[in-house]
Amino acid sequence: MVPKAGGRVPPRVGEDLPTESPLLDESRIANVAIVGDYTRAEVLAAEITACRLDQVQAIGSRLIRSRLVDCVVVACDFSGAALDD
Repeated sequence: MVPKAGGRVPPRVGEDLPTESPLLDESRIANVAIVGDYTRAEVLAAEITACRLDQVQAIGSRLIRSRLVDCVVVACDFSGAALDD
């Protein structure tokens, strides 16, 4: 098997992003830093693109039909979290 040329490319997420905390149903969030405590939160159909999740506490949370696209996750806790289709 021949490896693909170039391999994987890490997400291109900026270092100095504005901070965004609310993560709501059907929200579209892009190019921000997400911080905060989302313990036992239930979010439906959110789309998070090109974001940095920094020290997010999402213990026991559920992300239902939600997408994280080209995101960087730093020092977060997703213990017991469910990512459902």
